Amino acid sequence: MQHATPRCPRIAIRRSWWRRHALRVLALLAWAVCTPALAGTLQGTALYRERIALPPDAVFEAVLEDVSRADASALVLGRARLDPGGNPPFHLLVAAPVSTSPAADPAGADALHLPASWEGKLPGADGTVLWHLDLLPEQRYRLRRTYEGKPAPNRFDEIGRWARAADGPRLDLYVAGSKRVQFLVEADGSLRKLDTAGKPIASGLGGRLERLREAALIEPRLKINGLFIYMADAAVITLCADGSRVPVAMEGDFRALQAAYMKARPAPGQALLASVEGRIATRPSMEESLPPQDTLVVERFISLSPQGSCDRASGNRPLRGTYWKPLRLGEAPVEVSASKRRHIAWT
Repeated sequence: MQHATPRCPRIAIRRSWWRRHALRVLALLAWAVCTPALAGTLQGTALYRERIALPPDAVFEAVLEDVSRADASALVLGRARLDPGGNPPFHLLVAAPVSTSPAADPAGADALHLPASWEGKLPGADGTVLWHLDLLPEQRYRLRRTYEGKPAPNRFDEIGRWARAADGPRLDLYVAGSKRVQFLVEADGSLRKLDTAGKPIASGLGGRLERLREAALIEPRLKINGLFIYMADAAVITLCADGSRVPVAMEGDFRALQAAYMKARPAPGQALLASVEGRIATRPSMEESLPPQDTLVVERFISLSPQGSCDRASGNRPLRGTYWKPLRLGEAPVEVSASKRRHIAWT
């Protein structure tokens, strides 16, 4: 596994009225504590010392730059944006390509002209699956798979992060840091699905997703884990799956989430791990001058944990002591008897 080299992000806070005061705020920023997270990411917290509340329309942005190249402008590796910014501490997750070479930059988000959507039918374990994939800027994606001919529920959504390979035209999708799906980016802009060995799948369906003329972003409905904050009659959540920070609509089962947060009596601005079922919908911004924004609509509150974290929510567990079921050795299938299955452990 490759790990990201720690590079603390450049920090900016801006928007309308606040733009006139940005230089003063940057001078007041005390630090941005950054640590390597999953491969290709950095996570950290930014603070400033003076007790000055930010205006409600302030936006916090952290930009990760590679400034190691002599006599060359800085290369932007990734960025994180909080809109609205809220108040410190600012918890952020910045995604970056595993490779930071200049040659990898043309294969990034700018080359894909995002946001964009792809659709196509791919073979499933026992039938045909209609795929709809949205690639968003800042290396986030949304995926909907509909199993044709199956009874409901036959539609499943997920969100996560994507990355372009530095050594070729490959696109990788990640959920909670684990690689899930690989695609080959074709010259015509379509995406050809690859198998676990990185080879194009053989299918009578064509095995590829075609790019739509215009982005047709879905509103995913799924179980969501995230770091939730409720303060000054405003609610926001940082989603564990893709690191995005979105406001929470005060409708649906929000009152149950709010009551659990107030009962936990956290410190002002403290984030607690929330688990809900809901959907990410496009809603008007609180400021009329701003465009619509992604918003979490809570449909069912599940739990709130003062001790939890996104790593815990995504199920990252040590390999040692866990039991595995072998399926294939090379190209040959493996059969394991029930009496021996519990003796196959990672040591």
